[in-house]
Amino acid sequence: MKNFTLSLIIAFFAFSGCKRHQEPAPGPDYMILDRVVFIEGFPKSFTLGDGTLLDFYIMKARSLKIQDSLLIVSAEDDDGFWAFFSLPEHEDLGKYIMKGRGPNEFVYSPLTDRQYFYKEAGERFATIYDHDRGVAYKINIGETLRDRRLSIKPVGFPVPRGMFDFVTLNDSTFLCRGLSDDRRQQPRYLLQNGRRKSTENLDKLNLARIRHNEDHNILNSWIQTNHDGRRIVEASMDLNYINLYSLDDSFGVTICIGRKLDNISRIQDIAPEDRVIRYKHLKAYPDFFAALDINELLHRELIKGPRDCVIQFFDWDGNPLAELKLNHHVSSFDIDFANGYLYTLNYITEEIYRHDFREVLDELLK
Repeated sequence: MKNFTLSLIIAFFAFSGCKRHQEPAPGPDYMILDRVVFIEGFPKSFTLGDGTLLDFYIMKARSLKIQDSLLIVSAEDDDGFWAFFSLPEHEDLGKYIMKGRGPNEFVYSPLTDRQYFYKEAGERFATIYDHDRGVAYKINIGETLRDRRLSIKPVGFPVPRGMFDFVTLNDSTFLCRGLSDDRRQQPRYLLQNGRRKSTENLDKLNLARIRHNEDHNILNSWIQTNHDGRRIVEASMDLNYINLYSLDDSFGVTICIGRKLDNISRIQDIAPEDRVIRYKHLKAYPDFFAALDINELLHRELIKGPRDCVIQFFDWDGNPLAELKLNHHVSSFDIDFANGYLYTLNYITEEIYRHDFREVLDELLK
């Protein structure tokens, strides 16, 4: 009987220990969803070739975007924040969006990666969010290029100021992410017909929190949406995981690269100069999304660029498709599907390359 009782006590503590070490749940230390999958490899692996260096002569290029037959490069260039080129010829179509504090001017160059591009009545448009003023603008790209003069006007509804992300989902719905009053969280919410609302998935991610006077960028992420706005993907800048979810809460998964989730408290215990940057860029396409994992120390990335860059491809259910290993530093990229090219930008050297991407595309689109 004594042995039986002792066995029960041992079993109880063993079970309790297992519960204490169960899979991490959404909370202050983990900006995750309920379901977590761990990725230790990809079904297919490719290595990017050298590519062709393009002579665009753009000062302080920061990001690029391919929209149909256009290549758009955003830069801190006083001659125009956005430079347009035709594809595949790379004909210079002009620079637009001026620096300044006057009407329809911007203090900083709007990154193409964080803007919304769409077509309306056969014309190309972009919605650009001005973080400093809290104004969203509508640019008629087609009219701008035809008239060689920027066609821009504010949208007809108020938008919040100081958002890190202002993602257009449809004409009346936007996904917003900013900084909490105590600067310890980056809450997300939906702005629908001018009213704020949340979802279960957003509430879980919003539980993540840093200590007082810590760097809130630990919680930062790239946010993109699929073509119909029903699924959102977030690639964490300082954490080794990607969150993929729907806004109706019917789907949600955290994709961890490796065997163990990064812990937000433990990252704060590391000296800032020894912290690692994970995802540098994110792009959404109809059949898949692609995340740029640089996995490099912050101070080294700023000086020399990382030793290894990998673009990871996933379908919209979170299944890994392939990885593309890069032989040079990349900070922004996009795919020209019509002509089979991958364009990459290194913001440190301000170099833009074009790579033959047909083999990888054929595999991704099978």
